[in-house]
Amino acid sequence: RGEYAEARSVIHPMLKRAESEGSTRQAGTLVNNYGYEYLLEGRPADAEPYFEEAVERFTRINDGFEIANARANILTCRFALLAPHLWTHLVPDLANTHRTLHRSGDWRTRKTLRLLAELTAERGRLAAAKQWARRAVAPGAEVGSVAVCYAETPSEIRSLPRSEEPTP
Repeated sequence: RGEYAEARSVIHPMLKRAESEGSTRQAGTLVNNYGYEYLLEGRPADAEPYFEEAVERFTRINDGFEIANARANILTCRFALLAPHLWTHLVPDLANTHRTLHRSGDWRTRKTLRLLAELTAERGRLAAAKQWARRAVAPGAEVGSVAVCYAETPSEIRSLPRSEEPTP
């Protein structure tokens, strides 16, 4: 667990510098990363306020993609903190966040794909959940609670047929 605290201790002065230089985007990214270290450590309740702050910072500069990325992190926290029967109220935010990340073709779409798999499985739709999960992890490797893939290109993600998107 020490490596997460160490990572935060490295991020903190970088954040202060970005703030002093007036770099809202860089500061937002660093706040998001700071919270992500808590999430990786298994402390979603501690992580969520940093993601909320990142959303506020990215909203100031109208960066829709980074807002969606921070929202995906917030949703990851809420899925971890709430009982599954309470996830239903998260569906509109999850759908909007997934749509924004999916359109970007960025690997971080995997965050919402994993949550869609969890939600769909909880609803008892295991075949559809399996489809969501397969898209979230292949061809990549799962790190912590978020599937990460550096090999897949944005064009490969965009080329996935729409029919492969199951309904949650």
